[in-house]
Amino acid sequence: MRGTLTLFVVLLFSQVSWSEILKVEDLHKKSEVLLKESAKAKTDTDRSAKLLDLKKTIDTTLDAYRAKDLEENSEAHEEAALFFYTLEPVFKFVEEKKKPADCGPTEGKIKSADAQGRPEGAPLTKNAAIALDWLKVFCK
Repeated sequence: MRGTLTLFVVLLFSQVSWSEILKVEDLHKKSEVLLKESAKAKTDTDRSAKLLDLKKTIDTTLDAYRAKDLEENSEAHEEAALFFYTLEPVFKFVEEKKKPADCGPTEGKIKSADAQGRPEGAPLTKNAAIALDWLKVFCK
């Protein structure tokens, strides 16, 4: 039993270190593909599934970074985490099955979080633009 557990742990960490961890640019590309598929989906369930697939991909990526960056976070890890946190209002919107009337407040959360620490009138970051594009899919 103990040998099996040790083997499992070794294989788990070997998998993380041998596989290439996605960077935020890769996550943006995956998001773009899933967003297009989601926009074509016929039901909210199908649209939600695409978004939740993206969430799962980001979660897996963050777990891989956590396993690799034991002492401190790398810049790539922080960028991936920021992408997740920027999308979080959309994830909650879908998971809580909110109505189109909740689109405005959710959009406001994305924009206000994006504006923090940036000059007034600065354009949206790519992460925020992606989050708003996802929100539009559910707010038509």
